[in-house]
Amino acid sequence: MTKPAGGLRDRRRPDVMELLARARPASLDPGQDPQRQAAEIARLAAAGTTAAGAAPAGPRGAGPEPAPPRRARRLPRGTVLAGTGLTAAAAAVAVAVLVAGAGGPGTAPGGRTRNPVLLTATMVHQVASASRSALARSGRATVSVTSTQNGVPGDSSSDVITFSGKNWNDVTSQTSPGTGGRPGHTQTAINRIVNGQFYLYTVGRNLRLQWIHDTNRSGHPKVNIPDPRTVLRALEPSARFEVAGYQVIGGVRVKELRATDLSHLPDQSKMVGYFAAGGHVTSLEVWVDGRGVVHRLSLTSQQISMRYPASAYNFRIRPGGPLIYTVPTKAIAAQLRAKLHKRRGGPRIRIVVATPGYRAPRRVVEVSRLTVTFSAIGQPQRITVPAHSTPVYGRG
Repeated sequence: MTKPAGGLRDRRRPDVMELLARARPASLDPGQDPQRQAAEIARLAAAGTTAAGAAPAGPRGAGPEPAPPRRARRLPRGTVLAGTGLTAAAAAVAVAVLVAGAGGPGTAPGGRTRNPVLLTATMVHQVASASRSALARSGRATVSVTSTQNGVPGDSSSDVITFSGKNWNDVTSQTSPGTGGRPGHTQTAINRIVNGQFYLYTVGRNLRLQWIHDTNRSGHPKVNIPDPRTVLRALEPSARFEVAGYQVIGGVRVKELRATDLSHLPDQSKMVGYFAAGGHVTSLEVWVDGRGVVHRLSLTSQQISMRYPASAYNFRIRPGGPLIYTVPTKAIAAQLRAKLHKRRGGPRIRIVVATPGYRAPRRVVEVSRLTVTFSAIGQPQRITVPAHSTPVYGRG
């Protein structure tokens, strides 16, 4: 019988990551009060997405109260397989550690390793496999993204995502900093998918927060609730993870793994579904429990680009002629011409490239920090249809 995901580690025997430490090295509405809006959304999020069967904790050692009785049914085979795969993956990690050899650097008092301990490719693959198995059906994730441009704080966002099978709930918030001495602005909403139907809690036509039911069956591909599990793609053996200590996250003792070689990691957009293409990873830390399951992953990326000011683009209309749009470079002109080629109808537009030195671009260094924290790993989640919603035919 496998041990539950929560709770503290059994101290009577060493967990997988303890064995690892002994192994030898081998390789997101105007007009709304943001605070009131956020409080209301938080209340609805808590009421509509709760852990199935969750109850206040009883006496120590008694465990959670049982869920209300219901008809007996066989446990879905997929659930059994997920648990079996997790156990097998954890066992495989332990075997890999033992094969690597006993002894080697241990963990010094205070949680600091005496000497770096590198994970083998097999160990990294097993951590990724165990994490995917544990998070395959249900769980929660808190996703935080912050950014700076040339050292100045930029947009930030947070998502509290609950998932259970194909049902999803995303309490999303995006904050943009103020400019010209004006305060920043925060927008908050809830995106929910239940049984293939999309619901959105946002400002409606009456300028008040309300639930909207999108009845367009074909417009959902444009509805994007990010899958937090995509961050597991960052678990690449080429990053040469080393054990960097331990800490407690959500009552679970976890080991910190730090990437030491980021030169071979692919483009960040291919690894993690939260960033645009073109950046590269500058730091990567992962926190793993004794079964090899990821509880937190933190990644920093950097993207350097040359950006032209708005004044570098110019519109003018020649009497009786086309609309002339001046852009700073040939590359930008080519992109716009390609888009105009697909356009149907509308006024004639002519794209012109400005003379050299018309407007100089500036160098922008954008640094983004992503942190994903998983909780209720593998625990059933209840994501319900809103009690009252307004049907709207969305156009995407």
